[in-house]
Amino acid sequence: PAETLIPKTPTQDERVGFTNFFADENKVVRGAQYRVAFRERENSMATYFSLSARVVSKAGEPELIPNDLAEHLIRFTGPPRTFRSRPLFEIFVPEYWEHNFRSGELVRNKIVVIGAEGKWQKDELLTPFGPMPGAEVHLNVLNGLLHRESIRDLSPFARAAVTILTAILASALWLSIRSPWLRLLALGGIDAATPFFVLWFYNHQNLYLPCLAPFLALNSTVFFCLVTDFTFERIEKARLQSTLQTRDDLTHMIVHDLRAPLNLVTGYVDILEQMASDKLNPDEAECITGAKQGAENMCDMITTLLDVGRLEAGEMPLRLQDHDLGQIAREAADRFIPVLRDRTLRCEMSPEPVAVSCDGDLIRRILENLISNALKFTKSDGTIQINVERKGVDVTISVSDNGEGIPRDQHKHIFEKFGQTNSGRQHRHSTGLGLAFCRLAVEAHQGKIGVQSEPGKGSTFWFTLRTRGQSGVNCTGNTQPAHLGRIG
Repeated sequence: PAETLIPKTPTQDERVGFTNFFADENKVVRGAQYRVAFRERENSMATYFSLSARVVSKAGEPELIPNDLAEHLIRFTGPPRTFRSRPLFEIFVPEYWEHNFRSGELVRNKIVVIGAEGKWQKDELLTPFGPMPGAEVHLNVLNGLLHRESIRDLSPFARAAVTILTAILASALWLSIRSPWLRLLALGGIDAATPFFVLWFYNHQNLYLPCLAPFLALNSTVFFCLVTDFTFERIEKARLQSTLQTRDDLTHMIVHDLRAPLNLVTGYVDILEQMASDKLNPDEAECITGAKQGAENMCDMITTLLDVGRLEAGEMPLRLQDHDLGQIAREAADRFIPVLRDRTLRCEMSPEPVAVSCDGDLIRRILENLISNALKFTKSDGTIQINVERKGVDVTISVSDNGEGIPRDQHKHIFEKFGQTNSGRQHRHSTGLGLAFCRLAVEAHQGKIGVQSEPGKGSTFWFTLRTRGQSGVNCTGNTQPAHLGRIG
């Protein structure tokens, strides 16, 4: 009968459920605390997180939980009016529903919440979906309890732990990944995945994880790491520049001071050779010649080192004049004819003069360095070839050999100061200054320099210069490749 569906007024000893809502700083209802209290003994109240034992624990047993776990966030089912509402008289006027709803199906096995919906009743609460009647907010709370879908919030300790772990993870990734692009990719991926991670916990574990704290921790850590890396990089770069400057200044000072005593040694060797030329036997004359050659080589090394420093500082003026590169190449090659032994040196160029405006002495020294370098790494019966070729407005000069070759990973280092290759280093002496001088001298002419080489297939060093026209150049071309010499 209808009378049995009308709730009775509970007595003091019966269980009474009550709900407290919790709003944020904008007065939007976010959470609730629902308890059922009954008196167990004098001045004692037990708290159950349930509407009643029959509602939450379908087995009929009450579920006792600590008070601090009785507060949950509300999972709102939808916007206002999601739950069906009926006028009050349809429920509490037996004559009405007995004639309109057969067997009481309207309210059978349902929880009925009574409340006001009219705005004049002032029973509307702000929710994430907008204003909602208080009774419907209660229904959202009860629906979450019945379906075990109430959202658990993290404690302050758990929030702090999530923030700290996020910062530790970001720092670990930053320190373990050296590539800047991979760092940004990994941390950006975490940034993008955080909302999906939070939504998964919200929908599948009924757990609310705040997004803001991990985002702030992650991005603050990245910013701190960027600032730290940038600061340490600048400090390290400044320290390295200071060390290099000190080394260069010391080297320049020592080398500059070596020229005077070395010139003195060379002068005395020349005097000794002239005074005793008629009295020396062949072995003694060879010793004098070797000493003189060693002193000259040392002078060349000192000159190269000083010139490298001047070129780096931009303090070496270029004496630009019109020159025929073919003539310069032949003059550079002629110097090495006495030391070819059983190797061949060929010089191929255009029959017409190739005129450029350049510092002839510097270009000649570049070619001499490249030819000398090729001779060091060319075996017996090997061939060294010099090519001078015009390509549009540029002229390309190349020196090729069929020696040991250079590994590709060392190509970008061989033009650095004191840079050397591993090929043949154990048995050939080199200062690592020759190719550095070539690069600086070519760049001073606004040209380019490079190498093409593979291990076992020889090497080709090339550089380019810009043509300036042929006026004022007095030279003759060679229509055939010039075989400059083969001794042995």
